[in-house]
Amino acid sequence: MENKQATPFVSLLLEDNYSDFADFYGCNKIKIYNAILKLFQHFEKSNETVLTLKIDAKITNIPWDTNFTFDVTKDVEVLKRDLLPFYVDSEYYEVASEILRLTLALNKKNNKRSK
Repeated sequence: MENKQATPFVSLLLEDNYSDFADFYGCNKIKIYNAILKLFQHFEKSNETVLTLKIDAKITNIPWDTNFTFDVTKDVEVLKRDLLPFYVDSEYYEVASEILRLTLALNKKNNKRSK
């Protein structure tokens, strides 16, 4: 798949040196999920269908630079499958409610797009 956007929509520069991937993910999960949520909120307001989240970190002194590309027509389930349980378990109910609202809005927009 060709990335339609030359620069990432959201970039996270995480400057700590993490001992392993679990340490990195555990320390930054909420930052990563908030960035993904921001990206999907932009899908609702725009006509873009593909956006990228770029994460730069250092794990065991090795640079870890990764792009996560999301396609709104294929990846909306990430919101309910991955983000929603995290925010509910963390008792961030307002964010969980926003995720449910956003999921419905994006699915509706995608249905109109496919007609």
